[in-house]
Amino acid sequence: MSCQNDMVQVDAYWVPKAEATQYKEEREWAFSEISAVFNEFCQEVKREWAGSEDGEAVTGYNEEKELVAVMHLDPYTIAGLKEAKKDNQVTEYVLECNGLIPNK
Repeated sequence: MSCQNDMVQVDAYWVPKAEATQYKEEREWAFSEISAVFNEFCQEVKREWAGSEDGEAVTGYNEEKELVAVMHLDPYTIAGLKEAKKDNQVTEYVLECNGLIPNK
């Protein structure tokens, strides 16, 4: 596939044009799911780093304004989150990705 004709850049990632709308919707869904979990233990939750090399992320800060949790809105994270949702394990997945619960 030609990047110019068949792909579109969404944040830091190239996705097929035919999948771009769905991917953008999935990013919004992922932001919502991750934010809901972060809001349980973070003083402040932000969506930042758009345009960076690693792409946009959901970030969580404690009362001292220290970064305590982060998840990028990338294809890998979205795929993992979708699998976790199937198993009703979203909270566990988000916490595990941030090293806040031990791996199973």
